[in-house]
Amino acid sequence: DTGDLTAPVSIGSGDSEVEAPPSDAARAVSTAISDDTDGFRETVHQRIKSSEIKAAEELPDLETIDWQDVSPAQEIPVPMTSGAASWPWIKRHIMDAGELPPHKAVRIEEMINHFSYSKPDMIKHGGFSASIELCQTPWNPLTRLLAVHVQALPGADVGNASATLVINSDHVEKLRLLGYAAAINKNGKESGGTAPAVASRTHGNYVIYELLIDPEDLPESGKSLVSLTLGGDGALSAMEPKNWTHASPDMRFASMIAATGMILSDFPAQGELSAARLASMLDLVEKTDGPTQAEERNEAINLVRKALEIVHKAP
Repeated sequence: DTGDLTAPVSIGSGDSEVEAPPSDAARAVSTAISDDTDGFRETVHQRIKSSEIKAAEELPDLETIDWQDVSPAQEIPVPMTSGAASWPWIKRHIMDAGELPPHKAVRIEEMINHFSYSKPDMIKHGGFSASIELCQTPWNPLTRLLAVHVQALPGADVGNASATLVINSDHVEKLRLLGYAAAINKNGKESGGTAPAVASRTHGNYVIYELLIDPEDLPESGKSLVSLTLGGDGALSAMEPKNWTHASPDMRFASMIAATGMILSDFPAQGELSAARLASMLDLVEKTDGPTQAEERNEAINLVRKALEIVHKAP
């Protein structure tokens, strides 16, 4: 049913005693995500479009993943997939009803992965390809944004997907995922049974982390801030972060969408993330990348502008 189709993807808490095994419905959703992403997304979109708009209030509450301390040589698993419900809910509230969506309908990872990105090509291993990119955070001088893009290659065993990060703990104090909030049930506990993180065969996953650093203690030239491993092999490193204005079009667009989600959901942001700052990011994306962007990205820019209009009119 719609509740199963629109449930957030679970990335696991790492505690087998509190994680419930996925239900049959969740396994079916996971298979749909893996084998027929476009069909799955269209099905979710049509279900949401035909539902009463107040149905979004029945979605599970979300608890934001907090900052995580970075330990030496700690391997951090990278999420390999995301759900598909958030963008259709947001679009329906903003464009059709002229109102902001409820916070529980705003899932940053689903917003980012509603869109397509250039195929990752920096590293290939274990049936997957990946790219990483590091840039300055446009709303906080004390953090950096790390984008990780992973996609299955033809014939990959998506049920055995594995990508991990190792962060340089000498220079990065903490990190957090932008998105992937845990679903909370009516009893205040994390809901189990959501779709397991099985990678899609047709739609790569684009993940953004925010890294808290000491700007006066950056690594020496030639030393990395972070490295990515695919399938336990083939390390890929990111060193000196770029200025956000010089980042790739994918990074600029995805981080602008993430900032939109942070504002719409009251995601706890450090620094100076505001409607005005988001508007300046939007202007740069449109001016710099607009003529070469796909139609879906230009539609997204229009939606974000409409959202900002509603934000400015709100009490």
